[in-house]
Amino acid sequence: MTHRVFTRSSWCRFALLSEKWKQERQFLKYFLPVVIEADDIELVGEFIQALRCLGIKDSDDDVWRASRFIINSRNVVTVGGEMLKKFGLTFELSGWLAEL
Repeated sequence: MTHRVFTRSSWCRFALLSEKWKQERQFLKYFLPVVIEADDIELVGEFIQALRCLGIKDSDDDVWRASRFIINSRNVVTVGGEMLKKFGLTFELSGWLAEL
């Protein structure tokens, strides 16, 4: 699911806001707490970035909680004065860097 969103949005270069992406948004938002509960940092990062590609803002309650989960998980690193977590090759860090 996440990779479909990434490729269709050209890795989040543009948001997928149309109604046809409603099912994907609902799926990702519904299962985000499940992947948090599973303690899967990499998948949480992928879900966050896919939701961003679908137009969901960082201020969204679910995305905010998921971001806090990553920050409160193991392997803390500091980048640009912000605490981030290492979690493989997910897009959370690349999304953060794109905002610079």
